[in-house]
Amino acid sequence: MTTSPEEEKTMAAIGRWASTALLLAGLAVVAGCGAGSSEGKTTFKDTHPLPPDTMTYATPEIGTYGGRFVIGQTSSPKTFNAIMANETSSTDATQLLFCTLWDFNNATQQEIPYLAKSYDLSPDGLTYTWHLRRGAAFSDGHPITADDVLFSFAVAYDSTLHPS
Repeated sequence: MTTSPEEEKTMAAIGRWASTALLLAGLAVVAGCGAGSSEGKTTFKDTHPLPPDTMTYATPEIGTYGGRFVIGQTSSPKTFNAIMANETSSTDATQLLFCTLWDFNNATQQEIPYLAKSYDLSPDGLTYTWHLRRGAAFSDGHPITADDVLFSFAVAYDSTLHPS
């Protein structure tokens, strides 16, 4: 279908008129939203102001032995094997079950020795030497040795078990 130049001008004029009408209607709606008196209206204030620039951390209190510990998660752990855990639901659970060589307290910014009492770092920064605590043992009473630590690292870095 072909249109004449006069028809094209008429359609363009109608389009401009319709656009202008829609714009004016939109402005009327927006202007109406703010109309009216403010009497009887409540002004809300932020009850949670921004914290000061200096962060402070609560010091946790030592609890009593026994009782129940409940942790909420959005999904069930896929494994309780700390070496094979590679998603949050499993690592959240295994962190509560197993001790590590070393930890870090985010609140105090302090390193925390666990199974290792100390470590040495080589001058080139590539080799750690961990000094295990005497008397560290598995839950069945068997002592934890350097071979157990080496095994854990070997499994954790085994590309056939963790291909990604």
